Amino acid sequence: MSRHQPLLACLRAAFLVLASGSALLGCGGGSADYGAPCTDSCEGGLLCVPSFPGGYCSSRCGSGPACGMGAMCEPDLAGGLCLATCDAPSDCRDGYQCFHGGCQPSCSDASQCDADMACIEGQCTATECTSPADCAPGETCAAGSCVPIGDAGPIPDADPLLDGAPCTRSVECSSGLCLPPARGGVCSRPCVDASACFATVSFSSACGPADVDGTRVTACLPIDVTGRVNGTACANDVECAGQTCSDGLCTEACDQDSDCLAGERCQATLPWSSGTFSGCGYPPRTGTVEILEIDLGMRTVNGGSGTTGLSFGVPSDAISVTLRAEKVSSSDLALAFYTVTSPAGASLYSLSDFSDLIDQPIRWYPVDGGEAIAMLIPNTTPDGFAFEIGRYPYGVLAFVGPGSVTVRLSVLIKRAASRTVSSGALDLAIHLVGVGLTAASAPSNSRVVAMLTRMNEILAQVGVTLGTITYHDVSASDAAALAVIDTVDGADSELAQLFRLSAGRTGRVLPLFLVRGINAGGDGFNTLGIAGGIPGSTAIYGTENSGVVVSFDSGVVGSGTAAGHIAAHECSHFLGLFHVTERLRPCGVGESPSAGTCSPFGATDVINDTVRGDTSNLMNWSIRGGGSNDSVTAGQGFVYLRSPLVR
Repeated sequence: MSRHQPLLACLRAAFLVLASGSALLGCGGGSADYGAPCTDSCEGGLLCVPSFPGGYCSSRCGSGPACGMGAMCEPDLAGGLCLATCDAPSDCRDGYQCFHGGCQPSCSDASQCDADMACIEGQCTATECTSPADCAPGETCAAGSCVPIGDAGPIPDADPLLDGAPCTRSVECSSGLCLPPARGGVCSRPCVDASACFATVSFSSACGPADVDGTRVTACLPIDVTGRVNGTACANDVECAGQTCSDGLCTEACDQDSDCLAGERCQATLPWSSGTFSGCGYPPRTGTVEILEIDLGMRTVNGGSGTTGLSFGVPSDAISVTLRAEKVSSSDLALAFYTVTSPAGASLYSLSDFSDLIDQPIRWYPVDGGEAIAMLIPNTTPDGFAFEIGRYPYGVLAFVGPGSVTVRLSVLIKRAASRTVSSGALDLAIHLVGVGLTAASAPSNSRVVAMLTRMNEILAQVGVTLGTITYHDVSASDAAALAVIDTVDGADSELAQLFRLSAGRTGRVLPLFLVRGINAGGDGFNTLGIAGGIPGSTAIYGTENSGVVVSFDSGVVGSGTAAGHIAAHECSHFLGLFHVTERLRPCGVGESPSAGTCSPFGATDVINDTVRGDTSNLMNWSIRGGGSNDSVTAGQGFVYLRSPLVR
């Protein structure tokens, strides 16, 4: 039994509120900040410096009080002024430069800069030259640096060309740098990252590699606004907006990791054409198969509202990605993914389509509570959805209700050499809850050994084996209260309390809880096992979705062999498999599953080599013949091996 409910009415309400735009957040006013423009006064106790361009909100410092948050003291400026802090030119207003960590008025000549610096396009820039005369023969002065110009001939008598003007030789440009035809064929300037281009050239550009006069440089390259954005799959440079394709993804030059997409690194040896450059890319794999975890940060979501502008990229060796969202604030609002789009722009999952009972390339059901939710992409074979590298936009919402919820967003990317994987191991953390066993006695217990042996036999059909098994005792009070699970729905249910006992687990393991029984079947059927989701909260522990529970009482399931079949079935749900055959028949045209007489989506899974009605398959809705329905198809194995829990 997998614990998932369609919740169609609630989902539709949540989606309609989201789509209506009625839940958009507004921005209130506030006191003026350091560096804000002013005419004669500032709010928040700040003073206006009218002699600065456009006025400048500040305060005195040096011999007086220290500056407030977001400001630093420049004691040599006007007797000591507090300036807005900055890390890059883009942090400052127009007409200001980022100098000594503070936003100061743009310079007009070198006398306003430190020694050994030049004033270039209003920015004080470290320099080794101010004109070509300062450089060696065969070099010219470009943005304060001596760069080779090759056999360019004498400097022409005509006035130097401005940035963005068509050129054929670097000596024609006032910057001393002419891009080759393949990179735009215009006058440009060197750069270390995109912010450098924003500050130094007047045309829309991205920072990328170029071979200029026989030398590899990173320069501001004209942007093709119709091209693909960074992190998108590409075959060549011309497909990318920034004119740079490396290792199958559009990219750009960088100076530090923060210049790149989440998960990428600024690498000094990113491949491009015949050489390398300092650009944004994914760190090399450290093994044949590995998991890359990317933290996408925190978001606060209001009830009935959703996140916008979220996306993640996957490298060229990725075989799957697992989206994760975890509540980190106390709230009764449940979470759901409401949209996922492929790098090619196709809809992979839409909450609206789900609520209208339209099956999709990725099947996913919200779970009750939703303290931690996960979605495996792909959870079908390539004939159903061919997993793409590139950038995936997606969104998370909170169900309609009062208040808001703070969520931590992350993704687990599974990477493999040649994008293939044929085997793996699943690690289990077995929690013993009132079944007469301890962590010390369980490893040698004959029923436990029989259970694990049966699990291994079933999973081995598709190259998956059990790996490291650890055993964990629970407190006497928890064992007494939760040995028999009587309630399974809601954040306060006994099932939720049980799964939260996984708190403290680390790494990537599947928490498996053995209890005496589960009295929550209904409809005359016994519940023998429950998974915390499809998939469950992958490598997130201590939530109501963090585990699998299996009845282990011999009076309920008989031998350990039968328990092994049940555990294999429920763990398969937790890894991402749906039922091959549901208990209820498929819904007909116009029928709704909410009546409880039929199942949506054909009452089967999304894998093409499984057949509805196959009572021999492990993922039939019920155990048959004491566990004789143990077959697993190659397609189901494909999904197993995409799970980040299978190492």
